[in-house]
Amino acid sequence: MNLYFSRLRLFEASFYIAEDEPRTADTKEKAGSDETRLVREIYRVTTTVRKHSIFPEITTIEYFDHTNPISDKLKEDGPGKVVAVISWNWPSQDSSIINIGGKVMKLNEFLKRGKGITNTNTHLKIGDSEYIWKSAVFRPAQLYDPASRSVARYIPNSGSFQLSTFVKGSFFAKVPEEKDNAKKVSRSFGASRLELEKDIFESAEERDYAVSSFFVYKACRDLSILLTPWWRKDAGEVIGIKV
Repeated sequence: MNLYFSRLRLFEASFYIAEDEPRTADTKEKAGSDETRLVREIYRVTTTVRKHSIFPEITTIEYFDHTNPISDKLKEDGPGKVVAVISWNWPSQDSSIINIGGKVMKLNEFLKRGKGITNTNTHLKIGDSEYIWKSAVFRPAQLYDPASRSVARYIPNSGSFQLSTFVKGSFFAKVPEEKDNAKKVSRSFGASRLELEKDIFESAEERDYAVSSFFVYKACRDLSILLTPWWRKDAGEVIGIKV
């Protein structure tokens, strides 16, 4: 399973799957390109910000089951299934708490750092099995199973999202607004990918743990994310992806 998301908005990210086939002639007009594939939101990350701060306060990770016809209605009228809630006491992982699958634990218990100053391996327990997130310079994060097989991989550059938005104002000061006198335009921005091996993450619980642990792993290691305006409202609707 390939999940596409924006790494610059990790704290306010949606994880999408892309349809196998490009858009048809019937749907091409909306996307504006034959190469653009339809996307479906599977996971959604939302985060509140501490008052007078850029640091996160509460992060909620939701799952939308597209095999369930009620799911799209839930997305419009209310939240999906909450799979994890993180209460941050940034930057301490020892005093930040995660509630996942009904289990409440500290972040440094959910993801345990390996022993040693130079050891960057991070251990994750799913059921009775222990997995390890590993990364290094020029080697993006990968999740390894007990048999040392790579079962999840982070690919930083994996195509571009196509965005439908409304803009109003001068060339130097365009403000997204959905108004009658605003112009509808198409934009694009970079997409990243999280690859999950289907035969490993067949159950919803295992998949939830993999996605949630990836979010925590990246959020706690890539501090540059905090320097991006992730807390601002998204500038439009994702209508597809070019991969």
